[in-house]
Formats: sequence, C-alpha cells, structure tokens
Amino acid sequence: MLSDAESRASLTTLATKGHCIDCPAHRGGMLISLTGESASDCAFETQGIEPRAVLPLSPFAPGTLILVRRGMLIRARADRHGEHTVAVDAVGSGAAFVVSGDGTDAQVFAVDRTLFCAIAGHELLADLPRDPKGMSDLHKLHCGIQTRLERFSDARGRHAVRSR
Repeated sequence: MLSDAESRASLTTLATKGHCIDCPAHRGGMLISLTGESASDCAFETQGIEPRAVLPLSPFAPGTLILVRRGMLIRARADRHGEHTVAVDAVGSGAAFVVSGDGTDAQVFAVDRTLFCAIAGHELLADLPRDPKGMSDLHKLHCGIQTRLERFSDARGRHAVRSR
C-alpha cells in the first residue's frame, strides 16, 4: 500500500472549495457532515494501492464503507468455507462497497493504481443521527452505484456491439 504522502496529490491541485475533486460523496453533495468543510476535516481515511496488489481487508472492520476515487478494484468473495469463489465485483471510480464479515471471506485486487477512501461502519452509523440528511445521502449513493452496475451488466449481456 502507498503511504499517505504518496497516495495524495497536493490538496491545492485536487481541491474544489476545499474538498478532493474526485470524491464521490462530495461530488454528489452527499455525506457533507462526514466530508467536512475541507479535505482536512474529512472523516474518511485516504489510502492508495499499486496495480496488481492485494488489498488486505483484515485491517478494516466489518461495515467499513470504501469509496473508490480513482482506479479499479476487483473483489472476489468466497463461500463460507473459503473454497469456492461465489461472486466477483468490479468497483471503479465513483463506486463503493462495504466490507463484510471479518475480511477473510473476500480478496480485493487493484487493477491499476487505485486511490480510495474508507470510513469505519461505527463512525458512519454514529454520524447518521446528527445528520438528518445522512440516511438519504447513503440511499442516493447506493442507488447511483446500483444504476451504474445495472447499465454495465445490461451492456455486457447484449450480443452485438451496436446494441450496447
């Protein structure tokens, strides 16, 4: 994994009104109470990972929300015995996923150099009562991601390039 200094460009080059320009939450005007007034007030922790590297999920608590800012992550989830892959998810820029289980039921790989932000589930849930719009924001974020996934899935299922 990249250090904080390596994974972040200077805030002046990546900031719009004090926030990271590629932040999916701020770009959609969501989770403002967590993203704060500026990038330095943001409750999310920024991390980076090199291409073809494995992202260990064990440091992340179950329920951790991971927002992908740049790059693409592939998550392969295994059955409860860890013997067979049961689902593969591709999560790209502007998308998110939640860490489930104890982090041993899935492996996450970086397709290219990836920058993401994470917030622990307990911090996210603790903020929701303070932010009346927070639950609505989470729902909008999830719906936006679901819509993107459905478009990709529909395009992959079409036989001809013209119909895509």
